Amino acid sequence: MSKAPIIAPITSPQHIEPSSLREAGIDRQIFRLNLNNAFTKEDLLNSHKWRQIAKSQPTLKTGSVIEVLREDMAFFATLLVVGKVMDEVFLKFINFVPLEDEKSNPSKESDFSIEWKGPVRKFAIIRKSDNSLRKDGLTSKEEALYHIKNTL
Repeated sequence: MSKAPIIAPITSPQHIEPSSLREAGIDRQIFRLNLNNAFTKEDLLNSHKWRQIAKSQPTLKTGSVIEVLREDMAFFATLLVVGKVMDEVFLKFINFVPLEDEKSNPSKESDFSIEWKGPVRKFAIIRKSDNSLRKDGLTSKEEALYHIKNTL
């Protein structure tokens, strides 16, 4: 009759080993990305949008953190690189904070006017408060309205 091996119960460790704590710069880096106003929250997780960065940043690796601030201050996000293969980066949101409050900015359209500036400059967006040109060369009023709502 053979004896069954004695299996010790798994217990949780009594303390965290000091040697497991080290500066994060050893394993990863924190990057800062100032993002163009045309990009959306959904664009941030699209690995195809990151190809140029994946190719040009050899220090970007799994475990790195990317802080993203859109130029118009619409949102701030923190992303974790969960994988990098050749020219593709795979990311997960750590957090996403919209900075633009819909209630505090009820209608951007009322702050701007759209004017036809001729065949070269086409439609232009003018800020009413100081009569300054914000963008021109837009092909239609619809394009100008889209630009006001999404980028200004």
